[in-house]
Amino acid sequence: MTGAAGYYSENDSYAYGIAHKSYFGGDKWRIGGFVGAMDFELELWSPDDFPGAKTLDWLIEGQMGVFNVQRRIRGNWYGGINLRYLELEQSFELSQFRSIEIGFPEVETLGAGVNLEHDSRDTQFNPYSGNLFSARYTYNTSPWGNNRDYEAADIGFSSYHKPWQKTVIAWELQGCYRTKQVPLWDACSVGLRGFSATRYLGTESASAQVELRRAFTEKWGGVVFAGAGYYENKVFESALDEYIPSYGLGVRYSVLPSQRINVRFDYARSDNSDAVYLSVTEAF
Repeated sequence: MTGAAGYYSENDSYAYGIAHKSYFGGDKWRIGGFVGAMDFELELWSPDDFPGAKTLDWLIEGQMGVFNVQRRIRGNWYGGINLRYLELEQSFELSQFRSIEIGFPEVETLGAGVNLEHDSRDTQFNPYSGNLFSARYTYNTSPWGNNRDYEAADIGFSSYHKPWQKTVIAWELQGCYRTKQVPLWDACSVGLRGFSATRYLGTESASAQVELRRAFTEKWGGVVFAGAGYYENKVFESALDEYIPSYGLGVRYSVLPSQRINVRFDYARSDNSDAVYLSVTEAF
């Protein structure tokens, strides 16, 4: 399975990449990877978040490559190794006229680690039944020895149930941990909807969400969802923790019924912010 994607936004941010995943020996081996490049202008905070403050923008440009290999251990259990290489340049702007230095402007990182997975889903794209457990540990180091070594651990569990015809209930738990030397671009975030992906960044995060999916016709369906998240040690504000709600609803349109692939349109809210999402495949 091979896929390519591109992204562009009105502030001239863009990204592109290609991903591949192969299954060998009756699904005994799973091999996958991704290569891509990006040029982003991201907003870390705005005057609405911090009254009296100017907007802080994060500019990041670079390329990355990821490689994973897994082998079946027993049943639906898989274990393997994961490798990652990133080369990035970053800068920060306070308003549109002033650049400031925070951390390292150039980052080159090599990462290697192990992963464990249990996958009993009936399909990867839009499961009706089964569970997915995943755990990943990565040790990241700089080849130039700038004392920016750090550890990253991620864990997740999702479960899918079909209690009635045309109705699926899905729920998910996620956890993230990073040691203190983690660079901004690899910090933990809260994987919920209703706010910017850069709004909650820190060394620890956790989230839970549940979604009710209902098919109305062969092509059209709808969802309602709700969740909550938590993060600690936000970048630039140490020892800060916060509870984050998330809730919303969406519409689904099937573009490939044989593989259960939908286009989704979601509206989500969280505290005083909201967001709209248009994407292919389900949120989880």
